[in-house]
Amino acid sequence: MDASIKRFPHSDHDGVWLSLNFDQVKRGPGYWHFNSDLLSNAAFESEINDFWIFWKTKYEDFADPLIWWDRAKQGFKNIAIRCAKIIGKQKRHDRFQLERNLIKLQEKSNTGNTQDIENYLIPKESLKQLDLKNEFTREPGRGDTCHLSIFDETLPG
Repeated sequence: MDASIKRFPHSDHDGVWLSLNFDQVKRGPGYWHFNSDLLSNAAFESEINDFWIFWKTKYEDFADPLIWWDRAKQGFKNIAIRCAKIIGKQKRHDRFQLERNLIKLQEKSNTGNTQDIENYLIPKESLKQLDLKNEFTREPGRGDTCHLSIFDETLPG
């Protein structure tokens, strides 16, 4: 961590510079939360159903039904994690494609043609909505370094 107060030219405010590097913090195993969006995913539902049909046939292989059930829950969790990773990867790819397409559409819209401008503004708004949605659902571990600048006139200078 690095923190300092610096004079800010042409202002009666001082700047606070704070740099945090989260890579240096040892992380534990964390806490897993089920992503309830998976419940409306057909591939996830199919995988869970297939696993459950298979797992019910394994009941007799366990002397203790609690161990059988704990292993079933672990299987459900593994499926959920795997499906969430696949969906996340697809969403990142779709976003990348949208951003690439936006650059091309922006260049085309510079001609001033109304249709080209409209073709640019619609996906631009989609990307903006995606950013707003992601603001509240950030994945843990994303953006491991954080820089924060705060300006306050009450700081000593």
